[in-house]
Amino acid sequence: MSDVRRCTKCGEEKALDGFHKQKAGKHGVASRCKVCCSAEAKTRPKDRDALRAAQRRYQERHPERLRARRLAAYKANPERSKASTAKWIAANRDEYLRSARERQARYRAEHPWLDRESCKRWRENHPERHKARQDRWEAANRERMRPHRRKKQAARRAADPKHNKRLAADWRERNRDKCRAYRETRRALKANAPGRGITGEQWAGIRASTLGVCSYCSQPSNITIDHIIPLISGGSHDVTNAGPACLPCNQSKGATPLIAWLAKRYET
Repeated sequence: MSDVRRCTKCGEEKALDGFHKQKAGKHGVASRCKVCCSAEAKTRPKDRDALRAAQRRYQERHPERLRARRLAAYKANPERSKASTAKWIAANRDEYLRSARERQARYRAEHPWLDRESCKRWRENHPERHKARQDRWEAANRERMRPHRRKKQAARRAADPKHNKRLAADWRERNRDKCRAYRETRRALKANAPGRGITGEQWAGIRASTLGVCSYCSQPSNITIDHIIPLISGGSHDVTNAGPACLPCNQSKGATPLIAWLAKRYET
């Protein structure tokens, strides 16, 4: 075993005690002598931020060299590279997200048309995933979205003052059962009537039980919710106390008990 080794930095041959110990190195010592290592350490930045800045400058000067080095390491051991990347991302998530946003911003600035077209194609090919992602983002950023929505709504109202009215009218036309149930529930609350209430779906089922016609005269037009025991007489606002009736029959019955009203009706 030789007692000397040539330094790869300065090229001088020195005794082994002139090198730092390193198990993986030749003869169990490092490839550079202590003098060269000490001189290099003195020129190396002490501050961590300065060191990172120096590393970034090196990466900016030699992107192809670093890319080739990473590719070679990945091909040599892909599993180890994936595990190392995942570990770094978990430990530096904020920095990773910042770097990813910067890369995306640079790509969008350099390829604005490609970015718009690719996003449009992705949304068209994955509508369910796009909707789910949009809903998750809006749920997590409600406070952030609120001023944008108000601004957008204000601009829409200024451009078309009757837009919201048309939307509301269209919704009421498509959801007549819900609107009817809502009005009756509001009236029952004002009268402090007992009961579990009637939803739009329940009212649609009640109306379908008589094929959409009045329970008293079999007329199919203008069907309303009739409380068999009137709310003013202590009747409950519940499916067990509700039936479909046309508006004339409902107004004629009013607060009269059902038996008395039917008797009077058939007498005339």
